[in-house]
Amino acid sequence: MSSFDIVSEFDKQEVVNAIDQSSREIVNRYDFKNTNTTISLNENQINLHSTTEDRALAAEQVMREKFSKRNVSIKFLSHQNQYVLANTVLAQEEVFFNMSGTLITSNRVKNKKEFLILRDSNIQKISYDSSKDLKVTLGELVRIGAPLWGSFKSPYSGQVHAIDNNYIYIRLGRPYLITEGALLLVDEGSLVQRSDILATLVYEKLKTVDIVQGLPKVEEILEARKIKNSCLLAPCS
Repeated sequence: MSSFDIVSEFDKQEVVNAIDQSSREIVNRYDFKNTNTTISLNENQINLHSTTEDRALAAEQVMREKFSKRNVSIKFLSHQNQYVLANTVLAQEEVFFNMSGTLITSNRVKNKKEFLILRDSNIQKISYDSSKDLKVTLGELVRIGAPLWGSFKSPYSGQVHAIDNNYIYIRLGRPYLITEGALLLVDEGSLVQRSDILATLVYEKLKTVDIVQGLPKVEEILEARKIKNSCLLAPCS
């Protein structure tokens, strides 16, 4: 499994390069001649001008294509002089992943968004005898050596991802055993990264203390003392 921290920012230099490429294409294209179509970037604002609405929309499409090729594709949802209400979404950013897989979950933490991608290499396929009763169910957590069916034991640790007529698919995972009474620091379904603290173990430690201080010493109790008054303890036979 792989996780990513996605921050809602973009590379401004890539935006500048995309605008520059768009301007060059518009200048060289025949269908933009004599339309005074221009694209410029002023700090955080992109200005697009044209004498016709048709050419303005065509220039915007050129700009979108350049953004997409440079992996800075932004969907513009508003235009200049457009009246917008409070909490209206003005733009969306597209995030491109450099790997193929299944998006399992996504969480937003402060100003970052985290995605968990399940890659094909994270799934192990095990063929099984469908005539025998399975001892696991979909979504169950298993460890190495856990029975899957009959006397067959799982060679992997993880979660049962899918079950079909001939195969059991296990999503690989790493089990951590903790003692009863430990303090869990994460919730079920939370995304964790390498080196994150999962739990705090609580244990008791026997501590010895010197308790003989102030008590009479053994040699003082058993020391020889002079007899003040003699007495007969037992008659002699």
